[in-house]
Amino acid sequence: MLTTAAVLCFDTGRETGSPRAHGQPAATMIGSTSVFLWALWPALAVYSAPAPTFQILAMGLTIGFILLAALRIGRGEPLRDMFPKSWGLLLAGIIGILGTNAFNFIAVTRISPAQASVIAYLWPMLALVLAAVLGLKALHLRHYAAVILGFLGAVLVVNPFSGVQLDLIGIGCAFLAGLSFAAYTTYRMIDDRSASDSVGVYGAVAALVCVAIHMNIETTQSLNTTQIAAVIALGVAPMGLANAVWDYGVARGDARTLSVLAYGTPLVATFLLVFLGLAEITYLLVAGALLIVLGAAIGTWPTRSDR
Repeated sequence: MLTTAAVLCFDTGRETGSPRAHGQPAATMIGSTSVFLWALWPALAVYSAPAPTFQILAMGLTIGFILLAALRIGRGEPLRDMFPKSWGLLLAGIIGILGTNAFNFIAVTRISPAQASVIAYLWPMLALVLAAVLGLKALHLRHYAAVILGFLGAVLVVNPFSGVQLDLIGIGCAFLAGLSFAAYTTYRMIDDRSASDSVGVYGAVAALVCVAIHMNIETTQSLNTTQIAAVIALGVAPMGLANAVWDYGVARGDARTLSVLAYGTPLVATFLLVFLGLAEITYLLVAGALLIVLGAAIGTWPTRSDR
């Protein structure tokens, strides 16, 4: 985390008007640090509960914005350059940041955090499907195989044959969390005009939306020390630095490689939950996660025809 912060402090953060070069190693390496930062999300969400969902989200997203704004000020750059260069980017960013965090938070309150994490990380394959639907990428046989493997993995994770009544709302929210970020990533890959720390602005607007929702449907609660620490960590890592370094990597590095690496996130998150005693590991959970990782590798790894 400290390394990531240092990199962002010295990066100019300026938008690139020219097409990004394929496979810039430095940008790809920076983007890959998002895997560990995002892996902290489920555990931190558990530690911040029980608390009103949108109260927690508003606090965390605000902290993320303050962090990225402070880094920009520390670089001696104007805050106005954080703002996206198009309404499309602003809308896509809000949908991606608000959607993935809100749906994820709801999901982990209804189903196992490990299950929610693995299901949400269908998003690279969902991004692949969205790109095909929008005519941005042609799907080949290996892509269809990747999608099938990914959804088979999700079935194993959900385990509908266990005899336990399924929480369809929790499962659906985890899926929508993935779909939200897939939509944002797909749009970001074709529009890289804004600075990478623009995700802070998306988070700030999303925080205002969360405040409005919280004031209308939730009751504000005081938080204990553990919850406050967890919310601060959520804002700094998964909601702040992780989104910024991912955005930077996708816009300027090798997006395909990052998509493959991103599939390691649910595995890291699951083992972290187990290590902290917040989840139990099962054979089906591991098998499902591995199928999703395999599907991602098959579907996003570049072949000679892609280059």
